[in-house]
Amino acid sequence: MSSVDHLGGKAPSAATGVMAKAQGLVTCLSRRLKKRWDRRYTYLYDGNSQALDHMLVSPALYDLFAAVDVLHFNASYPDGLGDDASTPLRASDHDPLEGRFTFQQDGRGRGRGH
Repeated sequence: MSSVDHLGGKAPSAATGVMAKAQGLVTCLSRRLKKRWDRRYTYLYDGNSQALDHMLVSPALYDLFAAVDVLHFNASYPDGLGDDASTPLRASDHDPLEGRFTFQQDGRGRGRGH
């Protein structure tokens, strides 16, 4: 990670202070998203898409990294669906990130992107 200041907004917070100390110890998988820039959002506010949610992993887990994606089934759907028990859509106002990792049966990974 080159900088963690952008994760906490404009003013540094306790969370960004902890993250600053962890530089080199964690990697932000959100930077590895393969989607077009206009599809990398995790939150919508007043029609503006924002990438507010991130996935951080240790170097050991990053070695097992296969892929990361944003699962768009919340932010793009109407607020009213959140109260509809018949659908999983809009269970939150943020879209989750899905991280995929490759493990072998002996517990070792196959490496990044394999």
